[in-house]
Amino acid sequence: MEFGNWTSKQLSSNAWLNYTRVKTDAGEWLLLYYAEYINETHRLFVITLAEIEGGGYGRAYTWANYWFKNKTVYFGDWIVVEGNFTLSQYYALLSTAVDKLAKKWQASDKQYKPQAYPQISQALMQMSRAVAGTDIDAALKKGYALVTDYTLIPAIVAGVAAGVFAAYGSYRYTGNLGRAAACGLWVGVNTFFSIVIPNPWFAAYFVIRTGAIGVMIC
Repeated sequence: MEFGNWTSKQLSSNAWLNYTRVKTDAGEWLLLYYAEYINETHRLFVITLAEIEGGGYGRAYTWANYWFKNKTVYFGDWIVVEGNFTLSQYYALLSTAVDKLAKKWQASDKQYKPQAYPQISQALMQMSRAVAGTDIDAALKKGYALVTDYTLIPAIVAGVAAGVFAAYGSYRYTGNLGRAAACGLWVGVNTFFSIVIPNPWFAAYFVIRTGAIGVMIC
C-alpha cells in the first residue's frame, strides 16, 4: 500500500479536510478525512474512500459520525446516491438528504431537537464547497453513505481485527506485502460496514462483497 502526498485545508477555526491517494494491488483510491472539534465533549468526522476509475470515480463509501459523551438515544441512516454527478455534488446531495432526515426525526417528536444531523449536514456542505473546482472534483458513478450519531468502537475493532487477520493470512499464502495490505483494507472496510449499517439487506450485500472480491484479492 502506497500513500501519496496529503493535501490539508482548514475550513474553519475548528474544522479541517485532508485527502490523499492510496495505491494498492487492488486499485487506486482517494481517501478524504474531515474532522471538526466542536467542544470538549462533541466531535464530528467524515471519512470517504472513493475508487478511482478512469478519469473519475466508480464508487465512494462515506461514514459521517457525530459523537458526544453521555448520549442515551442513537440514530443511524443509510443513504445511496447514484446518477450523473461530481464528488462535490455528491457531498451536497448527502447534505440535503441528512437535512431532510433531521426534519423527519423532529417531525416524529416535536420535543426532540436534533443536534447531530444538522451539524453533519453543514459539515457535508462545507466539504462540497472545499472540493468544488479542485483536481479531485471528478465524476462519480455511485455513492454509499452511513450517517450516525453514536460511538462505533465494536464495529471499528471488528473491522480492524478482520482486516489484520485477512492481511496476515494473505501474506502467509502469497508472500506479497502489497497484496496482503490490499486484502486487509478490503476485508476490514467491508466488515465494518456490514456491522454498522441499519438495513439488513445492505449488510448482507457487504458480507457478500467481502467474500466474493476477497477471494480474488487475498
